[in-house]
Amino acid sequence: MNTTSKRRQSDATVKATLRQLIEAPKPCLLCGTPAAYSGVFTPTHPELWGGKPGKDRWYVYGLCEPCKSDPQCTLKVEANIMRDLAGRGN
Repeated sequence: MNTTSKRRQSDATVKATLRQLIEAPKPCLLCGTPAAYSGVFTPTHPELWGGKPGKDRWYVYGLCEPCKSDPQCTLKVEANIMRDLAGRGN
């Protein structure tokens, strides 16, 4: 298998995994009620969020309608994810 074929296979695997994560039912990250939406947080600098330099880090989460409508939603999501990662020591 050449490099291009391996890359395509890897891309397909990543897409399938991400689709499964997004479609899986989950509670709202901010309040815990059933989520109406799925989101994916991908930090620009993964190493600042516990990832390894040069590797992508994805955090898939759910949001309910009221939390998604909050003007501070993005800041609250990032703060919650940072708290969670810091609590896990990564």
